[in-house]
Amino acid sequence: MNEKELKRLMELKSGSIRAFALENEIPYTTIRSILERGILNAKAETVFKICSILNIRPEIFEQSKPSSPILQSITETSSKLEENR
Repeated sequence: MNEKELKRLMELKSGSIRAFALENEIPYTTIRSILERGILNAKAETVFKICSILNIRPEIFEQSKPSSPILQSITETSSKLEENR
């Protein structure tokens, strides 16, 4: 799930992002930051709270691809390692 989809869910739940923030006692600036910079940059506590409110699982926000070539290389290499290593 990306931030655009998250925004849509919040708006469906409360009518607007501001209303969602107020109803759930989450600072509006925090919600805006999450939607602009990504939920993976937010505090875990906030992510869990949003997920609970929207009845979604936090795992859906796992990063599908590493954001840099170095991280991608590390991910590819580590996925080839055997379990005992």
